[in-house]
Amino acid sequence: METRNVSLLVGNRTYSLVTSLDDDRLNEVASLLHDAVSNTDPRMLQDERLFLASLQLASALVSISTKLDGILGGEERGNRQPDTI
Repeated sequence: METRNVSLLVGNRTYSLVTSLDDDRLNEVASLLHDAVSNTDPRMLQDERLFLASLQLASALVSISTKLDGILGGEERGNRQPDTI
């Protein structure tokens, strides 16, 4: 997989990272992250905002997983690993 350097604005800070995600997927991820951080109080410290955003995203992931398990009737969903950033 080819990687590239990108900059991502999260809250009030820009982070540089190396990713193999294509532009469309990176934009989807950045949008979800932006929405999660935007739901936090901008007067909070950046670390606190990121922590709360990670809790919000983790909660959404658990909810989606639970719904998916219900749809699939509890059967194995496979061993597919999520895309890495």
